[in-house]
Amino acid sequence: MYKDSMQAYCKEVRLYNRKKQKWGNFHKLLKGPYICVSRWLSEMQKDIDAVYETVQPDFVIVDFPQMLGNISDRVMKSGKVILNQHNIEYMALRNMSSLHKNILIRCASLIESYRLQWLEEQYYKRNLITLYTFVSIDDKTFFEEKYGLRNTLLVPVGTEACKLEKPFTSDFTISYMGKMEYPPNAEAAVWFAKNVYNRLKLQIPNLKYYIVGKNPLVDVCNLNKLDKSIIVTGTVEDVKEYFAKSDLIVVPLFHGGGVKVKLLEALGYGKLVITTSKGIEGTSFQNNKELLVADNPDDFTRLCVDVYNNSERYSHIKETAFRRIKKEFTWQMIIKNFENELNNLLQYKQD
Repeated sequence: MYKDSMQAYCKEVRLYNRKKQKWGNFHKLLKGPYICVSRWLSEMQKDIDAVYETVQPDFVIVDFPQMLGNISDRVMKSGKVILNQHNIEYMALRNMSSLHKNILIRCASLIESYRLQWLEEQYYKRNLITLYTFVSIDDKTFFEEKYGLRNTLLVPVGTEACKLEKPFTSDFTISYMGKMEYPPNAEAAVWFAKNVYNRLKLQIPNLKYYIVGKNPLVDVCNLNKLDKSIIVTGTVEDVKEYFAKSDLIVVPLFHGGGVKVKLLEALGYGKLVITTSKGIEGTSFQNNKELLVADNPDDFTRLCVDVYNNSERYSHIKETAFRRIKKEFTWQMIIKNFENELNNLLQYKQD
């Protein structure tokens, strides 16, 4: 479904169906964790080698350490491989393992995280990767300190910078956005509903809570059955519609890793955000400057009520955040900075 969109930016796009090889992957488990070997496709490796031979690219950019198994030794040793880390992958997997209710899945995920850590470290010890990119400041710093590698670059997630003004209505709408099949997001949506929203209903009239994101888990779906003012949308065609109708965006996360895309989107649409400390991990956004931070039900409730009663008090926070998004987090600025870094690397190689 994304091929046509990708072809607008790429000279050639090739798609691979890893599900076809699902049962053939089990013998590979001796080489690495399932999260990796399920993505290692012989067809893909052959195609990468062939393209490398004919095109002679300046760089080979690999998304996630899990995909490095598709890169042959010849390409790895070329000095052209750039690895987009996104997160500290094994740490993110370990973090998520604690959220599974099924103890067998929890244990399997935990074991997988240690196997992934071991495999990642084998790649890092070879010292063949030219550049590591990160979306999170915290992950970049952790990686540098743990592995002593300094060939790193922060390439943050981009977003739009376009203010969405809410049409006048009598209701006060709070929204939380994210993939609701992702356990940390589901946990956050339920936590806010049970620990904060129930209190807010006693103090704010005409209150609504939108939970927007695909494939919501059962606990999330059940919220609407208990309270009809909680709307669980599932997959939506365009999240902009829900950002536009929101008075306030919440990001009540306590688990998970990496920079939260929906946080950046909300700020880029000119919305006020209340988040936990976990929600701003990996960024340098500051409490009471670009957003609001609350880590317990009492503080979350107090801030939500104050935003409802005194919205103008927070106008400067929204404006400060919006200006920063325009300056640092638009895709145009991010791409420009990344291209400059690649050009510097090429120049260094030539010298």
